[in-house]
Amino acid sequence: MMQEIFIVKNDSGQRLDKFLKKFLPQASAGFIYRSIRTKKITLNGRRTQPSTILSEGDTLQFYIKNDGMAGAGVQASVQKTGMDFSVAYQDRNIIIVDKPMGLLSHPDGRQVETLADQILYYLYSTGKYDPSGENTFVPAICNRLDRNTGGLVMAAKNFGALQDLNHMIKQRWIDKYYKVVVAGHVPGGSQASAYLVRDRQTNKVRVSTQWMEGSQEIQTHYKPLKYSNRSYTLLEVRLITGKTHQIRAHLAHIGHPVIGDAKYGDKGVNRLFRKDFGLTHQFLYAYRLVFKRATPLLEYLKGMEVEVPLPPQLKSVEEGIFV
Repeated sequence: MMQEIFIVKNDSGQRLDKFLKKFLPQASAGFIYRSIRTKKITLNGRRTQPSTILSEGDTLQFYIKNDGMAGAGVQASVQKTGMDFSVAYQDRNIIIVDKPMGLLSHPDGRQVETLADQILYYLYSTGKYDPSGENTFVPAICNRLDRNTGGLVMAAKNFGALQDLNHMIKQRWIDKYYKVVVAGHVPGGSQASAYLVRDRQTNKVRVSTQWMEGSQEIQTHYKPLKYSNRSYTLLEVRLITGKTHQIRAHLAHIGHPVIGDAKYGDKGVNRLFRKDFGLTHQFLYAYRLVFKRATPLLEYLKGMEVEVPLPPQLKSVEEGIFV
């Protein structure tokens, strides 16, 4: 029995094999390639190739048993969620939200609500995403923040924007700025380079001035904004590379751990801030984005800046120590 699906705008521009791996998530790669080769999957009624680029309006024919079509289509069931984030900016292509500390960006295997879930439900409930009209596309986050780091997160509303936003991030066309309070007096602005290696078993990283087996180079720019008479510094940090735990581990490596950081921070300093301010997370907030360059689709973003204030708890810490 033949089944047909129509390629919609958010499917176009993809290779056929990549589209099918998303459309048929329960099928093996071998099954997909064999079905193309034996004409059990055809495009516009003709034999096709795995590398064929799909266009809006194309029609795919499936001459495969129903069990081979199990789970076909968009698998992201939209679940009702809360809305812990606030919207900092949005247009027809993208949405930028202010993620609170304590909220996971993406699922990590635990059955907990994530920012990705909340954005999906928000777009669905406001009529900006309709899964019934999609074959494979689901709005997606393009940059992630650690659970206990708050601030600006970008997500794409359509496939073209997803490709372009990821490209802009990869090419470092979007500058990401953080406000950070660290222990010690940081004398002046600098761009620090080092090497970072990740230990997935402990979910920690190690930083060294020397190359290590499996390490990646990291670059972090920082400049002081305020000093306290208690030997703390408020920094603005700009990520040049963006590796796991980079800011926290890199600043600890140069002798200025982030206050409140349970993994790489100073336990005595952390106890003090927990006692005085109730601070249980690191003081690290992604507060500003600057779009330096953009793709043709997102050209209107060039030169735009998006900025959010610190949340009340971090603002109270800043006001309490930088008088």
